[in-house]
Amino acid sequence: MEQRVFGRTGLRVPVVGMGTWQTYDVRGTEVEARRAVTDAAFETGATFFVHNLVAWPRRLAALERWRAAGSVRVIGLTHYSPDTFAELRRAMADRRVGAIQIPYNPLERDVESVILPAAADLGLGVIVMRPLGEGRLARRRVTPEASPAPGSGRVATGPWLGPEERAYVARLATA
Repeated sequence: MEQRVFGRTGLRVPVVGMGTWQTYDVRGTEVEARRAVTDAAFETGATFFVHNLVAWPRRLAALERWRAAGSVRVIGLTHYSPDTFAELRRAMADRRVGAIQIPYNPLERDVESVILPAAADLGLGVIVMRPLGEGRLARRRVTPEASPAPGSGRVATGPWLGPEERAYVARLATA
């Protein structure tokens, strides 16, 4: 799998990751089955820790102790709401923070003006949440002519992305 350097952390991480939001919102035997999947992910190197902005100054101190003990490799901050991005930006300046996780897709571009440039300036790793807009970008009907044949080398040009969005995704892919 293709990998990239994860900001100033120096870690090389896969360009595709596994989100665990709502992973454990189940009961019974499903809990253990899902835990086995996440345990396997951690065993193969998914060792960074990302948390929300709730009480972040206090939580950073605890996370830093865990990092010093070797339990955490990278401390990250995350939030899903543009209403909190000003606070996220302030928190990103803390040198203990090595990564952020933000919603980013052609329908959610609020992070472009401040958060992403700041992450680049600070050398933070960036994890994109909701790259398909919680499914909104994938649920639209795709016509056969819009779907490339496997191995054809063509890029999908389906109705879920217009010309502006396709150009935008192309810029992201080459950044």
